[in-house]
Amino acid sequence: MLSYIRAFAKSPFATGILGLLIVAFAIFGIGDVFRQGNFQDAVVKAGSRPPITSARFKQMFAADKNQIERRAGQPVSNEDAIAHGFDKQVLSDVTLSESFAAMMGRMGVHPSDELIAGELRKIPAFFSPISGAFDKTAYERALAAQGLTPMQADNDFRDEIAQQHFVAAMAAGLKPPAIYGVVSATYLHQQRNFTWFPLGPQTVGAPIKPTDAQLIAFMKENAAQITKPEMRVLSVVHFSAAAIASTVTINDADVQKRFDFEKDTLSQPEKRSLVQIPVKDAASADAVTQKLRAGADPQAVAKSLGTQPVTYTDTPKSGVADRAVADAAFSLKSGEVSSPIKGDLGMAVVKVGSITPAHSVTLADVKPKVEAEVRKDAAQQKIYDQVQKYSDTQSSGSNMADAAKAVGQPVVTLPPIVAQGVTLEGQPAPIPLKVLQAAFGLAAGADTEVQDLGQGEYWVAHVDKVLAPALPGLDETLRGVPVRALVTKAVVARDLLTRMKAKAQALRDEIAKGKTMQAAAAEIGAVALVATDVERTAGQQVQGGPPPVYSADLLGRVFAAGSGEVVVGQGPQGLIIAKIDRIGEAAPQVLAMAGAPLRSASARDLFQDMAQATRTAARDRIKPHVDVRRARQALGLDADGPPAAPAKP
Repeated sequence: MLSYIRAFAKSPFATGILGLLIVAFAIFGIGDVFRQGNFQDAVVKAGSRPPITSARFKQMFAADKNQIERRAGQPVSNEDAIAHGFDKQVLSDVTLSESFAAMMGRMGVHPSDELIAGELRKIPAFFSPISGAFDKTAYERALAAQGLTPMQADNDFRDEIAQQHFVAAMAAGLKPPAIYGVVSATYLHQQRNFTWFPLGPQTVGAPIKPTDAQLIAFMKENAAQITKPEMRVLSVVHFSAAAIASTVTINDADVQKRFDFEKDTLSQPEKRSLVQIPVKDAASADAVTQKLRAGADPQAVAKSLGTQPVTYTDTPKSGVADRAVADAAFSLKSGEVSSPIKGDLGMAVVKVGSITPAHSVTLADVKPKVEAEVRKDAAQQKIYDQVQKYSDTQSSGSNMADAAKAVGQPVVTLPPIVAQGVTLEGQPAPIPLKVLQAAFGLAAGADTEVQDLGQGEYWVAHVDKVLAPALPGLDETLRGVPVRALVTKAVVARDLLTRMKAKAQALRDEIAKGKTMQAAAAEIGAVALVATDVERTAGQQVQGGPPPVYSADLLGRVFAAGSGEVVVGQGPQGLIIAKIDRIGEAAPQVLAMAGAPLRSASARDLFQDMAQATRTAARDRIKPHVDVRRARQALGLDADGPPAAPAKP
């Protein structure tokens, strides 16, 4: 998790869990902040750990679903997720994680406060680049966005570190026997000799010309794959501060007022680089002071005392942890060494390096930036006033069109779209996900509430029509291709494949009765070929390389068959009929060379199995309380009913 968090902290979304954790420590102290929760509302309760409440479980479900949506690149409704058992999967994962964490607690695996604080100090994303202090405002915004409490954040982070160290210890001692790699190599490099020939569509006669009745029958047989999903025609009104910002007039007085408010933040404080050497007593402090003033290297001096120096690079005064040390260091000149300092955290000696003078900005320095901020605020206020007027007008009985006209905003009608926000042609609709989801939860003729997306962006949608799922007509067009052509191609392909499989089975039966592969191939105008020393990996596609000669389907059947057996697999242009002539093994030297890297892969697989087994064992030992009914209720489901089916119109 730590490597993930460090990467995450550099992303545009770096107002997440680390900000919550840092401020949790600042506000509540870095000590243990666990509290016994209300067991009356517990979806999962593992040992002495705080329970996972209904609200927390719902939040976890939503977070995991959001990850699926980001990977899929499209929204996933709660109904669809639950219909596929995602709620049960989340509940199982939460139960295993909580049980593992409880077992870590029983075993006494507890990360120290210093360890957590040290890891957090490595991540600068939540510290002000100007003052070096933690940015509490950013934290508060992140807290609201994440829906986490400081206690939950502290709990999660401590769990992750404890489990990471425990699992790392397991992995460090895991070394599978060398035979594991050899066994894997033996499997991968097993060889087959086989005789084969292709059976293409030309061997079974001309393609059929399906009638409309056949096409419609095929569509009905495959209705689940062909039916158009529910679609909706939406009309939307978009209120955008960004769109009108350039037209907003601002005055100099407002610009000056904004500058006066932000001047201290915009200015740069004095920054210094310094080295702080902790000492135990006055005698040690005097010795360190003399050595540093004589030009000794601070690192060497600290090492001679058996301690570690604290280095600050280009840091403001507020960024120095010990206030007494900061006062002393910022009173010295560059290159000077302090007298012994009795600080809040102990005695120390400081040597000052480079000094970056403070810089106080003027309005002229930052006027374009301040003007842009004032204009942005004015645009947001203007849009907010429009939204209020729109809402008041609509509340008085006006429809969307009249309310939008009253505030001078256009109404845009979108083409029919599915729940994923695209047309049947695959074109994305210009509508945010939050607005789309709200609109697909309403009946025809209804309006969504005004959706506030932040930063002066508001949307409202009206459901003009709800188009029920239906089979497309043969004369319709999907993604620029006529439906008739698509279905005709599928019907023809199915008929050809059926006839090819029948022909292949007939030839296979003849070969089994004694007909040679050469004679069987000649019967359909093909030539029998011999494949020698083919390995399982021959069917894998090499990135950037040519397509494999043999399909994975064919090789899977070949390697599952015994010597002398005849199999039928798929080929690039049809089917392949093959007879296994010999089963061979790779040479010992090949197995020896291939076994070493495969041993590492075996270690990874074994480790994953052990990690999962450890989580399962923790669950069996802890015996957590799991309330499935409460979990379902938290997601708005019938507590005793079956998983919800996808929503229907």
